[in-house]
Amino acid sequence: MRILCTFIFFLVESMEPFIEEFKRLQRVIYKSTNSYGSTLYYRNVVHVSRLIKKYLKSDSTKKTKELLVGEIQDKCQTAYVSLSSNIALGHNLGLSIGLMAIIAKLYSQSKRLNSQSISNCNSYVIQPIDSSTEEDVISDIFK
Repeated sequence: MRILCTFIFFLVESMEPFIEEFKRLQRVIYKSTNSYGSTLYYRNVVHVSRLIKKYLKSDSTKKTKELLVGEIQDKCQTAYVSLSSNIALGHNLGLSIGLMAIIAKLYSQSKRLNSQSISNCNSYVIQPIDSSTEEDVISDIFK
């Protein structure tokens, strides 16, 4: 029972930042609906919001939740790209940068939610080359 309580506490604790960013996204969407509702980046951001809402409300299996998280990550990337192209054009810089920050945080938090994606994360640590098999090319130049 204690292990189960610890796991549930860990799960809720890891969901808190995700939910906070989702609430922040909801506020920005609400405030900018009338002005930017017909733009492509706005529609992409709303799609991300709908997918997150669907994820939070679903009580389905682990596999379904993993698929939803993967879909959230794909749509976050799409929204981020459309927002970055908006910045390149110089339109609505403040809104675009703010939304990009929220979308990036949601993307990184969704990576933490999906336990499978954590185990499959690429490692960016470069392993040192074994010096015994490395050829010294520079010393050959000076001969």
